[in-house]
Amino acid sequence: MNLIELIRLNNRLEELTMQDLQLESRSRFELIIERIDVPHAGIDLGFQQELKEKNHALQSVFVSIEEELLELKSEVQRLISDQGQAWLHRNYTEYEKYLETNYSQTEEYLGLHRNKSVRKDAETESVLKSRVANYCDWKHPAMIIHPMMEPFVYEMTASDPLYLVDESHYLLEPTLAQFNPVYQNRLRPYVINESFNHPILNRLPDQQIGFCLAYNYLDYRPFAMVKIYLEEIYQKLLPGGVLAMTFNDCDRYMAMQAVEQGITGYTPGSLVRGWADYLGFKEIFCHQSGSPSVWVEFRKPGELTSLRGGQSLAKILSKPIAKSK
Repeated sequence: MNLIELIRLNNRLEELTMQDLQLESRSRFELIIERIDVPHAGIDLGFQQELKEKNHALQSVFVSIEEELLELKSEVQRLISDQGQAWLHRNYTEYEKYLETNYSQTEEYLGLHRNKSVRKDAETESVLKSRVANYCDWKHPAMIIHPMMEPFVYEMTASDPLYLVDESHYLLEPTLAQFNPVYQNRLRPYVINESFNHPILNRLPDQQIGFCLAYNYLDYRPFAMVKIYLEEIYQKLLPGGVLAMTFNDCDRYMAMQAVEQGITGYTPGSLVRGWADYLGFKEIFCHQSGSPSVWVEFRKPGELTSLRGGQSLAKILSKPIAKSK
């Protein structure tokens, strides 16, 4: 079996268990024994004992099948891990070549990257926008990586200041152009340079960000690069701060399909979550839809506090569009 077939099998096995059937059969046997246990009914007590023995034997069979299922799941996961190593290495070396050739700064790459989008229906978008709005207010700065034209940008204007981060000024321009010049001057755009050899977010302040959003961005990075972003974002967040991100959860069959098609990076959810947990993050929310990507939120330990006493009230409006005569 190749990797995608193994992942598909693992997804099918994940929900399989004998425990619910075992519980149901045990309850049914106990009910039968209780119903026939009537004093002076003339029932042969040997029949009751026989039922109890058969129930005990059946429960042993259920336990045995459950153990065999667990062994099968463990073996499938071991094979996935073994074959996944080749994909991790392949993704890393391919992305390293992009960085070495400065491919990420070419118009071809920027154009392709700009048009990629995680599919989301209206209900999903509404849920995610409400999640973002819940984390953004004037008491804490926020940061959005690769903002583009995403609707979440408007929810994040509640934060002060708002850092906009991307790989070039070309990619930041669509976001900045949405706002009038006065608010543009309040935004804090930063251009980053991805590398496996030096920090990426080093120009941004440490332990100052209350909320960070990386939407439709880490989905296209190899796991080695996702690890770097998670570690550096952790350093930028305040205690109690939250990172919301999407990534291509390759523990899922549809996500592995996207990898084989060359659309996304190979980032198994078990590895991403394991690394986040190692850094100290705690997962607090996850949303899956009909897309290879999943939305996940991680909180940094601590309590989010602020020394700010107030902010002048003003509503952020998008730039007005001139009407044609």
